[in-house]
Amino acid sequence: MVAVGIAGVSWSLFSPRSAIGVLSGKFAASEKPESPAATSGVAGARTEDGPADPDVVAACQDASRRAIAAVDAADRSVDDWDAHITAMADLESGKNTEAETKAIWTKTRLEGPGRVERYRQAKAEYWQVHGACERTLQEAHRQKAGTMRLTSAQRAYVQRCQELSASVARTLNAADQAVAEWKAHLKAMADRRAGKLHPDTAQQMWLEAYRKAPTNINAFREAQAELRQAQASCPTGRGGS
Repeated sequence: MVAVGIAGVSWSLFSPRSAIGVLSGKFAASEKPESPAATSGVAGARTEDGPADPDVVAACQDASRRAIAAVDAADRSVDDWDAHITAMADLESGKNTEAETKAIWTKTRLEGPGRVERYRQAKAEYWQVHGACERTLQEAHRQKAGTMRLTSAQRAYVQRCQELSASVARTLNAADQAVAEWKAHLKAMADRRAGKLHPDTAQQMWLEAYRKAPTNINAFREAQAELRQAQASCPTGRGGS
């Protein structure tokens, strides 16, 4: 709970990691695996469907890689909001000094806009190709023998990656809620510094955001945890930069 005493702290300080100790468990992508052809044992194989072609699953693999890149970008942006919020909680509890809190708020305020934009771009790139795994399965189903056919190993891989896309959609939806709150606070800070927002109004907006933020940040973390299992079954290599 936010203590009443915070109202006396200058709003210019307020720029927040997650109150109420919320945000543990940072999303960690697995080490770069081998290609799906290697991990599935399909490279150079022959089945009743004909010779395996690793390129058949390339579009699906690329879409999955972009999916993880988008989640990684969301993670970085939510991390900023998380750090921003937690700094306030730590200030209240006495864990941080006022100077330490200001340093965290300044860092996240300056890094925040760029990371919000990178998340927007990564998500847009993913949505352009997000149906690739489903389309690969549909195309393979339509093709006749001797043309594009999936081996059983390739089909299993694409199906697992198709399941990943559903988990990614849930994770990004949760990220959108948290990032939207962070983006709104970034704008409020910029408006306050530019004299476009009265300090009292800015203070009230911040306190409301501070109280609400843990709910959406935690929802994103929970979705990330569910995503890990799906990601493990659909090796794509390390997404993002």
